[in-house]
Amino acid sequence: IQQYVLESIEKKEWGKDYELEIDKQNQKFREFIDAEIIRIAKLDEFNREKHLKILAKNNLIAPGITISANLEVRGFGGVKMKTVKRGIITGVNDQGVDAVFENRQKRHAKFEDLVDIEGMDIIRYAQAYRIKVNPKKKK
Repeated sequence: IQQYVLESIEKKEWGKDYELEIDKQNQKFREFIDAEIIRIAKLDEFNREKHLKILAKNNLIAPGITISANLEVRGFGGVKMKTVKRGIITGVNDQGVDAVFENRQKRHAKFEDLVDIEGMDIIRYAQAYRIKVNPKKKK
């Protein structure tokens, strides 16, 4: 038996099949991890939007609060790009907030563009005011 194993190892007969099986398992694992990352990101985005709507409804996003938002700006050569700008809220509506940003321009930022409120992540800011989003469906 030992002689047969040693010969098969030298010929690498079992190695090819084994390596292919390991590659298949690794590929399946990578696909699973990628799917989980996408699922968690979607759930996190869903929770962010729910939290923002509740915060706006309860007047916890109000004029005078400092925010950071991803805004579209023009770079060199007029190229459009997004960058994070800090600002102070001047008004709130259903679609987002009006704020005066770093360059002293009053601009509108959508809720989905908000990065943080008062230096805290949106979900953390909601937790500070004990706001919870129940992901379970009500019966």
